[in-house]
Amino acid sequence: MEQFLAVNLVSIIQLVAFIGGGIWIVGQLKSVQEAQSRRLESVEKELYELRKVVIAMARQEERMTAMDQRMLAQGARLDRVANQLYRHGSQEEKD
Repeated sequence: MEQFLAVNLVSIIQLVAFIGGGIWIVGQLKSVQEAQSRRLESVEKELYELRKVVIAMARQEERMTAMDQRMLAQGARLDRVANQLYRHGSQEEKD
């Protein structure tokens, strides 16, 4: 009878240890999941900020391109006017 109780006591201790270990593992996994969730949220926030910066840079690039095109067009107009004035002035000298 004592041997039966001893085996049962060891089996019960093992069962309690396994159940406790299982609960501990589940708790650790949940903790790891929560930590990963927090890290993912911080990465998402950083990506959102980076997205805003990239969009602002793209807008600025478009503005600079448009300004460059306007300056080139203005330069071409000035060149045409200068050529016309030069031609007009050289024609007056001939006359």
